[in-house]
Amino acid sequence: MLSSNIQPKRSLYISFGHDEETRGNDGAAQVAERLKEKGVTEFEFVVDEGMTVLEDIVDGVAGPVASVGVSEKGIVVLKLSVELAPGHSSMPPRETAIGILAKAVSRLEENPHPSMLGSGVETDMFESLVPKMGYLQRVIISNMWLFRYPLSWLLSRKPATNAVIRTVTAVTFFNSGIKFNIIPPVAEALVNHRIHPSQTVQEVLDYDRAVIADPRVKMELVYSMEPHPVSGYGQSDFGYQVMKTSVNQIWPNATVVPAIMVGNTDTVHFLNFSGDVYRFSPTHMFPGDPERFHGINERMSVRNYGQVVNFFYHVIRNADQAGLSPAHSPHSDL
Repeated sequence: MLSSNIQPKRSLYISFGHDEETRGNDGAAQVAERLKEKGVTEFEFVVDEGMTVLEDIVDGVAGPVASVGVSEKGIVVLKLSVELAPGHSSMPPRETAIGILAKAVSRLEENPHPSMLGSGVETDMFESLVPKMGYLQRVIISNMWLFRYPLSWLLSRKPATNAVIRTVTAVTFFNSGIKFNIIPPVAEALVNHRIHPSQTVQEVLDYDRAVIADPRVKMELVYSMEPHPVSGYGQSDFGYQVMKTSVNQIWPNATVVPAIMVGNTDTVHFLNFSGDVYRFSPTHMFPGDPERFHGINERMSVRNYGQVVNFFYHVIRNADQAGLSPAHSPHSDL
């Protein structure tokens, strides 16, 4: 842009955090505070990392799919604990702290939170994919009112699609005991929920309490965050249309759809600056690539690296206007 003497008409703020994986308290949170100190109170829209471009990964859908996160799941970290009198393994009681807590954890896993299919963004996401689906899929998705329950069952079978339609439950920690012949007095577990935007933290806690149904199991809220508000993704929503246009200037045959970000990002620190917050990473992924995230052989092709740079160039150019133009003309690539 400098070499082409392109000077944006609108102000653009770029924030680089360093601790997103640990909630961003020393990075994005401090940037947000600094912006407030400088008198910056509102943005047209905010863009952060998020969903990607998937090709040959979404079952039954032809061509690449670019999912733009228009909302983000909330989170609950719940500590479960049971305390009983200690004892010796030679004279065990009928029930132990470990056994009681194990039953509680098992109930949570066997009774997942209800499917929210039909009440959230995921419904519009699936309907946006209908034109790229086969005949049977088109019939099912186009008649969600009729096939909601069997479709929920089908989507629940895979972790990736199950996470889209409901609040999910993951037991991430279980601890008890210090010696092989001593019955421990305490057993503890940590439960991690990612909350669907159609639910609240309190609803998740109430559901867990009803499912466990055992007063001996103590529930302690360690950390929580409500799901993020849903940003606009209609034809008149400037930020979303900028994202959609920019994607299609890089991937002309991609289907751009609104989606729920199932992980968490730094956007939580910028929600007060704009009602339109979008989560998208212009990473072009093929079968086998998602498993490399934070794993072995994590990589990006040279071609995709160029597409990433080009995408953000187009976002800057497309956003550099006061409002939506009748038709976005493609800007020259870098």
